[in-house]
Amino acid sequence: MKRILKTGLFAVAFFASPWVWGQSLATKTVTSPPVFKATFDSLYYDFQGRHDSDSGLYGFEGVSYSTQTMQLTYLASPTLNFAVQARQIRNYAETKFGPIFSKDVTQGMGDTKLKATKTFINGFDLLIADLTLSLPTGSISEKNVNAPDYNYPYNMQLGSGTYDLEPSLIYLATRRRHQMGGLAMAILRTGRNEFDYRRGNEYISRLWYTYLLNPLLMPGMWLNYRHVQRMNGQDSTYGRLPVMAFYHSPRNFWELTANINSQYEITKNLKIKALVGRPLWQESNNIENLQVYTRWFAQVGAEGTF
Repeated sequence: MKRILKTGLFAVAFFASPWVWGQSLATKTVTSPPVFKATFDSLYYDFQGRHDSDSGLYGFEGVSYSTQTMQLTYLASPTLNFAVQARQIRNYAETKFGPIFSKDVTQGMGDTKLKATKTFINGFDLLIADLTLSLPTGSISEKNVNAPDYNYPYNMQLGSGTYDLEPSLIYLATRRRHQMGGLAMAILRTGRNEFDYRRGNEYISRLWYTYLLNPLLMPGMWLNYRHVQRMNGQDSTYGRLPVMAFYHSPRNFWELTANINSQYEITKNLKIKALVGRPLWQESNNIENLQVYTRWFAQVGAEGTF
């Protein structure tokens, strides 16, 4: 499913990039420091339904979520930057409603994000403060192909429909080949959208460890916790159906994931990156006991400065 059933990052959403160790902080003198950084990332999550809802009304089989993210960053200084980010999203879900089995797809542009990031440096330790404003450019009116008068459920929509604030704080420490870090982040929703609802606020935390063997092989682990508050209101095209109880109560997600990071510098101003990961342990708690777990995920991208 989309964000609500995503147990990985959001990640990964860019709230805490798996490449957080790669924050651009110049450590050597250059005559003409770059002013802009352009990045492109492609992320794919593969999920599998583990447990249908306790109500017996619905459940999921295969689910996937993919994004292509473009970001342009203005490097105001080595420790201050501003960015604009746009994403193309594709949701796919195999849903069971009793004897009925459907395969549904939605795709299009997601919400646009404006970001300001300040980095504080103390030796080999970094503290990174980020404030993001999410603009409601993603569609929340994707129509159900089996019932064209109704919107798809919330997990299949491409945006939130509201202006959201996303503050985060990252601590990063590097000791020789060892890197440890932690993240605290919130997604704070405001107002209601055109269909008279507001998604619940989200609170995310992450701890991770990476062993910097070499740029091409950096294995690591992370531990995630995510809390999603209940939704405020309901989609006016179908109201509060029994199969929507999942979204109208708090949800909690836990995850321990192994991953391998890699990057390759093509030129001084251009590098490519890759990440693959697989959860070792996952758990979730919600009113319906609905379980959809991550099977694996992968991310590839490129970054250039000019």
